[in-house]
Amino acid sequence: AVDKFLAGDMSPPDDEVADNLGFSCLPSFQKDPTDRNRTSPFAFTGNKFEFRAVGSSQTPHRSCYVLNTILAETCSEMADEITKRGSGKSGAALEAVADEVIRETLSAHKRIVFNGDSYSEEWHREAEEDRGLLNLRTTPQALALVDTEKNRTLFSKMGVFSPEVLTARSNVWHEEYITKMVTEGNSFAHIVNTRVLPAALATQDKLATAI
Repeated sequence: AVDKFLAGDMSPPDDEVADNLGFSCLPSFQKDPTDRNRTSPFAFTGNKFEFRAVGSSQTPHRSCYVLNTILAETCSEMADEITKRGSGKSGAALEAVADEVIRETLSAHKRIVFNGDSYSEEWHREAEEDRGLLNLRTTPQALALVDTEKNRTLFSKMGVFSPEVLTARSNVWHEEYITKMVTEGNSFAHIVNTRVLPAALATQDKLATAI
């Protein structure tokens, strides 16, 4: 659908009709042409994006306000551009201006669109080397880029966080991550010292005695 739109083809997608499900009592229906990619953090599923990258111990509110802020800024910039180019126009002419701005935006950022296996090493190499995308595989790498000038400007411009609040949140998230890692490390060491090693030494002792 994106490729058709960029090529100027405004016709609807060629939906397949599933008309033989093996049950005569069931009607035919249009098959969803989109790929519900389970490896994609942002899968497009027909009329919406599904976000799947939140960990089991996390709530989605952080990801949501970051994504919503990015979307709000982008929509604002596109609306301003459409207003500027479409001054004095209406109807089909204004719609053509909107299509032009959307098409230019998609063309400029199409490198982020990928419909293959996002878990494959080939994609990671392509994303980093060929497409020039950030590939932050660890939490510390991602947290290091939170409190940057670009993000401070974004959140301040959209009235979400002041620069001071973003810095404070970045510090809290770092502390939260470190606390969790220390807790998990101490718990692991405790389990090894009180469960694993005693069992291993007891088994070793039995084997040595048997020999």
